Amino acid sequence: MARPRPDPAGARGDRALGGPRRGAARGRAGRVARVILYLDTSAYVRACGDEDGSAAARAALAAHPGPVVSSALLEVEVGRTAARAGGDAARRLQSMLDLVDRVDISRAVIAVAAHLAPGVALRSPDAIHIATALALEEPTAVMTYDGRLQEACRAVGLPVLAPA
Repeated sequence: MARPRPDPAGARGDRALGGPRRGAARGRAGRVARVILYLDTSAYVRACGDEDGSAAARAALAAHPGPVVSSALLEVEVGRTAARAGGDAARRLQSMLDLVDRVDISRAVIAVAAHLAPGVALRSPDAIHIATALALEEPTAVMTYDGRLQEACRAVGLPVLAPA
């Protein structure tokens, strides 16, 4: 079964998913493989905030040469967080959404999420984030500040970033 990928025509956000970028890793036969940076909600909120590690999260995003991607679930989680935060915090949270390409939640992602990392106490939204990252055909690293999600990512072989 083919793994779903972000579709440049269907991706939402300002960043295009096409073409190699500086810093891309070399794959087999000298092909350039892009590295996708997958953001979970904890990383997105940290990058938008003004707390310990926020500046490092923003710097990591700005320095990443490849696409920045998340699940469409990010829109729901950011919307709910913004509603609770209100005011300037809500505006900051909404302001960066267009910088992140979002991938729709497919039936294949749901099937993987339902059975993912059974030994890790993983919440359903986190399982959807990991299953979405696994569905991307290109090398992917996950940026997250959630300890359980970090553990589950490592259990399934996804590299984890949490700039401090």
